[in-house]
Amino acid sequence: MQDFPQSTVLDSPIPKAKFYDKLSVSAAVKRKFVEDVESIVWRNKLSANTLNVQAGERVVEIDVFEMELKDYDVNESVLKVIDNGVPHHILFLLHHDDRWQAVIGYKEIGKAAITLTVKEYYHTAWMPFDHLHILIQGMTMDEVFDNFVRQINASLPMESTNTLREDLEEQERRESLQRKIDILSKKMRAEKQEHRKFELFQQIKQLKAQL
Repeated sequence: MQDFPQSTVLDSPIPKAKFYDKLSVSAAVKRKFVEDVESIVWRNKLSANTLNVQAGERVVEIDVFEMELKDYDVNESVLKVIDNGVPHHILFLLHHDDRWQAVIGYKEIGKAAITLTVKEYYHTAWMPFDHLHILIQGMTMDEVFDNFVRQINASLPMESTNTLREDLEEQERRESLQRKIDILSKKMRAEKQEHRKFELFQQIKQLKAQL
């Protein structure tokens, strides 16, 4: 992975307890912090000033948090606690042994200007650090964040006339249709009655047409 500009580097360790002690979290989530996470470092602060780009309308700052894990897994509840405790967008760089993974949550601005809600997390595969390509692209902070999501969520087109939200909603629609097709296909394979099989086949055909 190409290092981000020196102007963005902080490399500031953050105690795990800062998140689960000061925020209202359950005992189960606190246990996940202890079991899953070895350490957290605030690696970079990406902003209009540190990147020399224009301010965004939706994105003020992207904090890059490097998290050393105790295994190749981290419960999403841990990421949500961190996201809820930081009023900015976050790019997580997770690593265990010599493998790395980038994770980012699609955050939307809530009714209060400082309220950001994570809709869903997207992640890359685990890979060596020098194979992880997350590039800063865009002239505004909004564009930088949107391009991070598109790079990490490989199912999205890198170039699109739609907004990121529109493409994510379309992806969600297609995934929902595919789940319905898979369920009906399983039912059709198990069905003994021919007329019922045909009915299921027609339903599957209609759903595939919507895809």
